[in-house]
Amino acid sequence: MGFPTIAVTGAVPVFNNMIDQGLVDEPVFAFWLNRKQDGAEGGELILGGTDPDHFTGNITWTPVTLSAYWEFKVDGMLFGDQALCSGGCNAIADTGTSLMTGPTDEVAKIYKATGATPVSGIAIIDCKKISTLPSFTITIGGTKFPLTADQYVLKRVLSGSWGTYFTVLTTLFTTWGTRESASLKRLDVCQRAPSTRS
Repeated sequence: MGFPTIAVTGAVPVFNNMIDQGLVDEPVFAFWLNRKQDGAEGGELILGGTDPDHFTGNITWTPVTLSAYWEFKVDGMLFGDQALCSGGCNAIADTGTSLMTGPTDEVAKIYKATGATPVSGIAIIDCKKISTLPSFTITIGGTKFPLTADQYVLKRVLSGSWGTYFTVLTTLFTTWGTRESASLKRLDVCQRAPSTRS
């Protein structure tokens, strides 16, 4: 679903070919990921439109700022009362990862606010703390997307007992990478052609 600019060997991506051949109703695709581990469906990729069974309300459209990855502008982030991404920043929607990444100094603020222990770039917290963690609100295109701790924390068994990976990794990049966690409360919709929507 990537852009032609990053295609290996310069190959035209499948979705671009589908658009060129008139095989889809709209130059739009959407991802829905099911957070319920025991759910009948793990998720859905919709080509040529959206599935209204997977969202309510309006879609928030925002321009792609770099046509290599699905990079877009984030107005700001708020982790509890801790401001992140002050003045705006860029983020990349990536369906290939279940973790969120961010600039080292910003991620350190989240680690401190949660009391997480960094281990090899991943923050670990006790699952008993999840109910006490603050909300994580990401504002995109003027719309606030609040995530509860249950939505941004990834629960995994560590050494035979339940532990929790906090889903924000430290990186040296200045761009936030968002994906599965941030998508759990919304449907990601991407449009290839310029939008005529208001």
